[in-house]
Amino acid sequence: MLTYLKKIFVKPNSISFKKVNSIKQKTYFLNKLKYKLWSSTKVKIITNGDTSLGVLHENYIINELSFQSQNLIRKKINFNKVYQKRFFNFGFLKLRGKSLCLLQDISTKRNYAHFIFDLVSRLILIDRNRKISDYKNILVPSYKKKYEKNIFKFFKIKESQIIDCSNLKKIYCEEIDIPEHLFWKINFNWFENLE
Repeated sequence: MLTYLKKIFVKPNSISFKKVNSIKQKTYFLNKLKYKLWSSTKVKIITNGDTSLGVLHENYIINELSFQSQNLIRKKINFNKVYQKRFFNFGFLKLRGKSLCLLQDISTKRNYAHFIFDLVSRLILIDRNRKISDYKNILVPSYKKKYEKNIFKFFKIKESQIIDCSNLKKIYCEEIDIPEHLFWKINFNWFENLE
């Protein structure tokens, strides 16, 4: 019974993407800024609270691909609520085909400036280096507001591609690309680093 519970109620360990063979990293440039794009297969994405996004391969949370912040400062993986707590290893929305993850934290779901600054910059990177039409699924924080729909329409993203993740907590992707956030570096403080 205990072995069964450990399989379904999982506490993830953290790991660097470099130790996972299925994760590949490419570097791109956008207006002289270096940008990383990670590609992988068989990835779980779990949100927990407003400021934690866990990207997992098997039951390992990937340090570089996960996101956590506190008081507007991006933090290291030990602040990630997915990493701190256990999760049930079932009930995932399963997405087949190639997916693009544009998720981060709640700010892109509720705030126009963050949506433009955080999400659109990554869409521009993808648009300049890949074909958006190649993605079967595009995971977005929300698809309810008029400006969100207009931006996605501008990038010629079809409604059938969009996965509104505003009410989703757990997603399993068969194949996924995750672009790095250009501006949220570890220990970056929005109010101290804006110069």
